[in-house]
Amino acid sequence: MSKMIKTTNTDIRVDTSSIMVVEIGDFSFEVDERFPWIDVYLTGGEHKEFVTQIDEENQPIFVDNSKEGYEKMKRYCLNWFFNNVEIVGEVVIKED
Repeated sequence: MSKMIKTTNTDIRVDTSSIMVVEIGDFSFEVDERFPWIDVYLTGGEHKEFVTQIDEENQPIFVDNSKEGYEKMKRYCLNWFFNNVEIVGEVVIKED
């Protein structure tokens, strides 16, 4: 029987983590508790496309899964959104 993935690593360690998610429009902001940065994805329809990674020097750490932690992350992501996303009537793709 042929497997989909082959590996030589025999150390089968199982770890878990939590990911905090804030969605604003078609954007998903995700923080994995193992890492200090925020991954930003464009989520339209059935696809999820990586856009950028927010890793700023004075960025707060979001590892608190409490309501206050989510509110802090939501405020931070909203500020980032309004500082970095331009809402336009039509997106024109430039050809080289």
